[in-house]
Amino acid sequence: MELSRKLGFWSSLLITAVGGVYFCVMAVVAMTGGLSLPPSAPLQLFGGATTLILAPLLLILAVCIKECSPTPVKVLGEVGVAFTALFVAMVSINRFVQLTVVQQSVISNRTEGLDRFMPYDPGSVMFALEILGWGLFLGLAMAAFASQFGADRLERNIRRLLLGYAVLGITSAAGYMAASPLAAVGFIAWGLVLYVATALLTIWFRRSAGSLSH
Repeated sequence: MELSRKLGFWSSLLITAVGGVYFCVMAVVAMTGGLSLPPSAPLQLFGGATTLILAPLLLILAVCIKECSPTPVKVLGEVGVAFTALFVAMVSINRFVQLTVVQQSVISNRTEGLDRFMPYDPGSVMFALEILGWGLFLGLAMAAFASQFGADRLERNIRRLLLGYAVLGITSAAGYMAASPLAAVGFIAWGLVLYVATALLTIWFRRSAGSLSH
């Protein structure tokens, strides 16, 4: 249990730090008028690398939350881990293809049929995988993990943020399926809400680890 809390602390801290950098970069790009779809090549590279860092950290965090779950709702923690694993698979495939096949094809000028594999093209299979991962699967995971919290003010705030992510993420996935502008609400979830939640989880794991040491 102690190891779970330590790993949970460090994984949530690293996610918050990486997410903070990502949010700041996106904010600066937006304020300077450089935010568009598809983003510039350097911004796509930055986004792809960030995702490949965040995805395994989020899976570690999910396992740690499950391990620290109260026994009566532990099964929901296991459900959350399963959906997080699906999320990691979806977004990691997308970003690895982006940083290898797509990039190498562009460099060698072999771009025929490549539009279906571009990470941000609305008609791209890879963009659909991205929304499926960040929106539906991670949204369902957050909804499952929300059941683990609620004992005090900190936990209630964590639960609200996790449920907020779930609502925004699943709405985004449904909006994308319906070709609706609602698909854009997901960017609030994984661009801001997620990192506020992990910041509070960092405090929660730190507090929990401290209580075990006494």
